[in-house]
Amino acid sequence: TFLLLALFSVLNTPPTPETITVPIAIYDTATDKPLAGATLSFFRNNEKTGVWKTDVTGKRTVTLPKDTYTFEITAEGFH
Repeated sequence: TFLLLALFSVLNTPPTPETITVPIAIYDTATDKPLAGATLSFFRNNEKTGVWKTDVTGKRTVTLPKDTYTFEITAEGFH
């Protein structure tokens, strides 16, 4: 079984007082290689608020309204 590793951090200076920017990097921990095309789904109050895909380097930057979120990461070949 392979694991996905997501690195999240909130920047010290958000774009506006109402938003946060989250740079994300997803790697296959078995190979330590970036996972291109992984799907990132963010949820607020159990409602999907956005879906993004990682680029060829396994990275994506997401800007969201400030709040508490849960997230799901999916990728072909992983479960």
